Amino acid sequence: MSTSNGCTECNKAKSGLNRRNFLNMLGWGSISAFFVGLGGVNLRFLIPNRVGPSKNAFVAGRLEDFSQKVTYITGRRAFIVRDDNGIRALSAVCTHLGCTVNWIPENDRIECPCHGSIFDEETGAVLRGPATRPLEWYKVTVMNNGQLLVDPDDPVDSSYVLPV
Repeated sequence: MSTSNGCTECNKAKSGLNRRNFLNMLGWGSISAFFVGLGGVNLRFLIPNRVGPSKNAFVAGRLEDFSQKVTYITGRRAFIVRDDNGIRALSAVCTHLGCTVNWIPENDRIECPCHGSIFDEETGAVLRGPATRPLEWYKVTVMNNGQLLVDPDDPVDSSYVLPV
């Protein structure tokens, strides 16, 4: 004989996992997972994406290697431009359709062989289209060993100059 409220079936159901307990655990588990995920996203937000040069940064050469006004960096689609103020790095990718532009010293300008755009080597500005945007300038720094480091993922204003 049972000494409780008389229903042995009811007592078994209350002691085990029933529908109400299952849904309660599922609800609290979902809420907990949401807040753990939210905390993870907020922590990731506080960590900077990149510190220092990007993975696309490259060593252009020693500072002494760039005595000419404009030097093309083979395989990197970039120019090192040297003037009285210092050294700068200029993209050799045409802003029209992505062709590799050429430095023409006789004309003292940069020309696109594909569609005829002409750019100024001092500012990167478009002198003649079809390109509508100037060439991009890249950040250039001198490493401890005297090598120039060019970072194409860090575009700078055309007035940026590395003094030498």
